[in-house]
Amino acid sequence: ATLIIPAGSWEYKATLNDSWDENYGAGGVQSGPNIALNLAQETAVKFYYDHKTHWITDNINSLIVTAPGSYQTAIGCAGDWDPSCLRSWLQDPDGDGIFSADIAGIPAGNYEVKATINESWDENYGAGGVPSGPNIPFTVPSDCATMYFEFNSTTHLLTVSAAGAVAQPGSVTIPGNFQSEVGCSGDWQPECA
Repeated sequence: ATLIIPAGSWEYKATLNDSWDENYGAGGVQSGPNIALNLAQETAVKFYYDHKTHWITDNINSLIVTAPGSYQTAIGCAGDWDPSCLRSWLQDPDGDGIFSADIAGIPAGNYEVKATINESWDENYGAGGVPSGPNIPFTVPSDCATMYFEFNSTTHLLTVSAAGAVAQPGSVTIPGNFQSEVGCSGDWQPECA
């Protein structure tokens, strides 16, 4: 979800199924600390949540790293080489600058990939961590093998190596102390989408 949030110091979490019974904060920790969001001016903030890892973040506090390549239609993306397809989203819940994901469902074969930043080709890294560099080849050894993708945000190196479905919630809301500013009757309301 993308929300226009006024300037200020805000906090948020992810709640599942319109309730505080299951919520995730900083680092994807269940019932963990609120995530700070400090905005100098009114800003369009895009929030991201992955139910498999429970990582909740935004495009202000975090790089959004994806791994577009010639394999993406096999994992459910609308097309290959799509930096905005979050099925190839690499995550860094512990904040160490290493973004990674286990991606399954790719048929056996040879493929190519790059790392992109913020769902766009404007900033991308190829072989050797070179900006706009050559595609990075990788091989999936057997049908549906789980592949491990890892991007180092310091060196810009993307590596791919051979390495269960999670039930999705009925809804994910992003309650925070900004909700009254974006149309909710109050703040911290998991039932207000």
